Amino acid sequence: MDKKVIILSIAFAAIACIQHLITKGNINRETLTIAILSSIILAFYFTWFMPELNLRKRDTYFLTCITLFVVASLNNFIEAYFFTDVFNTTFTLVAAITVSLLTTLIQTSLAIYILKPEGNMTLRNAIREHVRANEHYVLRIIAASLVYFPVYLTFGLIISPFVIPIYTNPQNGLSVPSFSLMFPLELVRGAIYAIVLAAVFASLKKQKNLNFKVAATLLFIPGAFIPLLSSLTQANAFSQVAPYHIFEILGDSIVYGYIVSRIFHKV
Repeated sequence: MDKKVIILSIAFAAIACIQHLITKGNINRETLTIAILSSIILAFYFTWFMPELNLRKRDTYFLTCITLFVVASLNNFIEAYFFTDVFNTTFTLVAAITVSLLTTLIQTSLAIYILKPEGNMTLRNAIREHVRANEHYVLRIIAASLVYFPVYLTFGLIISPFVIPIYTNPQNGLSVPSFSLMFPLELVRGAIYAIVLAAVFASLKKQKNLNFKVAATLLFIPGAFIPLLSSLTQANAFSQVAPYHIFEILGDSIVYGYIVSRIFHKV
């Protein structure tokens, strides 16, 4: 294993344990194991993702912070607010967002310090060139936003026979929102993904299929797999449905990542 991956893994695991101790008050063996495993996966991802960005160090830091926070935390929190009772008050939601943002800032700072990415563009110039290369940019953003819902719905329906009985049990603290709520909610989440991915695509080096690889792995690894992996240690109903959601979001990530990479096909 690369020395940089080892250092990042140890640092990320320490941050995760400290965060858990502060928020939960204790840490058990299962939680520690998951924290270490998640940290190793995230460290590997950082060491692959950051060198693919053709941005200066400061811009790499800013883009990575925003991307990781939005994909791994904010968009998941928005969905959890409507699908679970994890955030039963606005305060708990704001507190979770704040802790997650601080954690992301620290993790990205460590990654920048250890990996020392070397690109030559500013984020502003990268986005400007990307907009010029992709005609009707706003329409592409809208298309990427709209296409998320049918992809999300398709894979959700595939796993629904396994998870609906758990979601509809009132004792589990889970719920399935009405379609009238789910549709605009997922449109908003799709728009958030589309905007963030567009900025990431603009910042990547020019390599064949790199947009697809980054989109799919970004949405799945930090965006779903690591958060769902952490939920497996929790003694609640969501830990029962998490394995099904891992397969669901793997499908979401591959299909949506491919479609979005084709929508922004010019480099």
